Amino acid sequence: MAQIQVIGWITNDLEMKYSERRVPYVRFGFAERIGFGSQVRTQYYQVWAWKETAQELISSGLKNGSHVRLSGTLMLEEYIRQDGITKDKRLRISLNSGGFTPVSKGS
Repeated sequence: MAQIQVIGWITNDLEMKYSERRVPYVRFGFAERIGFGSQVRTQYYQVWAWKETAQELISSGLKNGSHVRLSGTLMLEEYIRQDGITKDKRLRISLNSGGFTPVSKGS
């Protein structure tokens, strides 16, 4: 398992959801800027949090555009795109307990 700590921006509003077993979770997009000068680009992730961590995220008031530091487990996962046919891969972060910290503009 790879551990990651990354600073970036939430790319959509957070919404609490519940699994079939009634376990609360939050899933959201996240982006970081990497590289310098003409080589700068955006790296996107999908972030998942469960149970207490999901509830803490919702309670924190974080939303689309919030600047935040995340800490968790990084995985490469396969998924089917919205067209229902095309297979692709994406980076997924499963947040550790307490694995997020809002970042102030001065940081």
